Amino acid sequence: MTVNACHSKISAVRRLARKADFGARKEEPLEKSFALAFFESLEKKVRKTIIPNLKSLNACFSIRLFDIDKTFSFSVEKGILKKISAQNDSDSVFTFVLSSDTLREFVAKKVRPQDAFFEGKVEIEGDLEKALTLAPIFDEFFRNLDYDELNSAVV
Repeated sequence: MTVNACHSKISAVRRLARKADFGARKEEPLEKSFALAFFESLEKKVRKTIIPNLKSLNACFSIRLFDIDKTFSFSVEKGILKKISAQNDSDSVFTFVLSSDTLREFVAKKVRPQDAFFEGKVEIEGDLEKALTLAPIFDEFFRNLDYDELNSAVV
């Protein structure tokens, strides 16, 4: 079995497990508010450089928060966030699938995106190689965010 076939089977099992209701705690409204505050803060960064000194970054990708059923698509050109959309964009090369809790851990700098992927907290749909290549860039991006400012925006 190839690595891609194995990854595909693991991804399918994870998707099925997410749909099952094992009596797990449902997401609190606070988590939803934090996730939405995060994306609202990113909307203010449209037409701005998202990572200093990274003018070569060009990517279209999505982030799907499975626990609140929200997908946000991003377009970055020459290091500038060109567009953020609250729907899945067909131009996305890959999609990060994670929970709002994991997003909060990224912003709070409790876990790095690469570590979350290898711990099974993040699933990647689409171009796995491109997504993993950009993972260190996302780590840098999350390090530059102000968790306290975002957390204070939560109602």
